Amino acid sequence: MERELPEFKEIQMETSGEVILKRSHRNFMTLQGDSASLEQIEILEDEGRLALVVDEQRIPRIVIEYKSLESLSAGGAGYYRIQNANEKVLNIFNPLSTVSIHGYAKELRLTSYEGLVDLSNASIKEEQLILGQLAQVIRANDNVRFISYSQK
Repeated sequence: MERELPEFKEIQMETSGEVILKRSHRNFMTLQGDSASLEQIEILEDEGRLALVVDEQRIPRIVIEYKSLESLSAGGAGYYRIQNANEKVLNIFNPLSTVSIHGYAKELRLTSYEGLVDLSNASIKEEQLILGQLAQVIRANDNVRFISYSQK
């Protein structure tokens, strides 16, 4: 099932499935799965923000093409992969899912409490990471400034 998406710069999602976000010339979504249907995904649009609530039992994979992405809120325990990234600023909030970034970001701001973030295929010029004690970052190099985070 496929659908054109409105203009957006920010994505908020809640899923335990797989989400592939890839830079493209269009804003477009493809749902993959045996019974994938647009009726099984709730889409909210508000001033450049795209919010998706997904029934991951019926939609195991979502592919979202985007023209530009400034912010991703990766909710749930899903696997989020950002492909072909070429962003000036990329903000990622990742409480406990897995996020993998492939491509370039001039500035990355990442907050993760218990999540896993794979930056081994990313080229980042400036980074600021706020990590909880259970968060993990996989990197190709160690040129990063860490800011510790502790919950009360």
